[in-house]
Amino acid sequence: MTSPPTSQPAQRPGVPTASVQAGSGELTVSVVPGSTGGEATSYEVAMDGTVVGVLAEAGTVTVPVDDCDPHSVQVVAVGPGGRSDAVSASGRGCVAPGPVMHPKAISAQVPDPSMLHFDVSWEPPLDSGGGEIEYEITFSYVLALPDGDAPGTDVFTTDELSWPVPFSHHISTWQLTVAAVGPAGKGPPVEVPLEQE
Repeated sequence: MTSPPTSQPAQRPGVPTASVQAGSGELTVSVVPGSTGGEATSYEVAMDGTVVGVLAEAGTVTVPVDDCDPHSVQVVAVGPGGRSDAVSASGRGCVAPGPVMHPKAISAQVPDPSMLHFDVSWEPPLDSGGGEIEYEITFSYVLALPDGDAPGTDVFTTDELSWPVPFSHHISTWQLTVAAVGPAGKGPPVEVPLEQE
């Protein structure tokens, strides 16, 4: 008399692959199934040890983040055979800021008749990138001096929306740019046009 076949216990799901894409105030977690192991019927996504999402199948999930600190993301595959080992990835919920808006410069006389200054102003970028930002003003110029041209660059940093930039009458050519700077890097510099009062 033959014995009935015995069913094999289900295998633990294979360890998935996870990657994290930084966003402005969010992290996008991408999950790819493991190449070995048993069936996975869902994927648990945890951030810093707390489950923040469950995927019915491999794919992506977006997790809100309210700071620019590094965060650790863990993904576990779950199936009839149990739970896989966790795989980890890390990322920050911020990116470099967008471009500043509506920059302009207006020339103004200062007490020293040999000098002027530009009143430079701008508006914040539409996308701050998800963190605190400050602004970098870069003034590149060429001084026309008796013994030859002398190029120079001055860089100013502020958390305000305006800045006075000194300007000499000896400057022959110049360029002004403003860029927003956040924890994840610097946004694109925007050239500042000179407006007449």
